[in-house]
Amino acid sequence: MSGSSYCIYSIINPLIEEIKEKLKNSLQNSQFSLTIEEIDNENAFDNEDLEKSNQYQVDLNRPVNTSGLLDLIKKKLYENLCQYWNF
Repeated sequence: MSGSSYCIYSIINPLIEEIKEKLKNSLQNSQFSLTIEEIDNENAFDNEDLEKSNQYQVDLNRPVNTSGLLDLIKKKLYENLCQYWNF
């Protein structure tokens, strides 16, 4: 696997660091706080959370409150990048 059509490993780390930095800067103005201590104690793929989410059925005809959802997704993405790509 070589050539210009494949991402080489040497550029993956800088790209992930840049994504982490952009997420961090974006979240500094939001309602969520970023603490590294939370990241170390939390598993991104917690089976208990998955089991809880399957207990409830969602009525797709009702509107859903999505305020703060984008910031929550950014926070989880940032935390998981820090956990799994900690340089």
